Amino acid sequence: MAGPIIDVSAYEKSHWSEQDKENVRSVLQFVQLLMNDHNFEEVVRQQQGKPYKQHNRTMTDGIQGVVTSVKGLTKNAPEFSYDVKYVFVDGDRVILHSHATLKSKHRGDESQGLNLIDI
Repeated sequence: MAGPIIDVSAYEKSHWSEQDKENVRSVLQFVQLLMNDHNFEEVVRQQQGKPYKQHNRTMTDGIQGVVTSVKGLTKNAPEFSYDVKYVFVDGDRVILHSHATLKSKHRGDESQGLNLIDI
């Protein structure tokens, strides 16, 4: 089952610099591949060797840590997905406010799932 498709242009703000827009595109592509497409091999291929700091104490640092965690989650909840609600940019930091759900039938239902902040 396909997850939601993140429309990058829907989040762009007129006051963002070209660098801001590129940073947002990069982060949203990563989230699309990892959280919605569950394309773990492509995530590892694209991110291998790049620094990745994990702030969730249940996951280890590095790209393999988050891939291992999300891969394990999707074994039990294959319809898991992220619906990005807001995107904020502060220099080289991109902040996402998202709503995650475990089942496709819960997408868009704010009473289901979790609200998450990713930096």
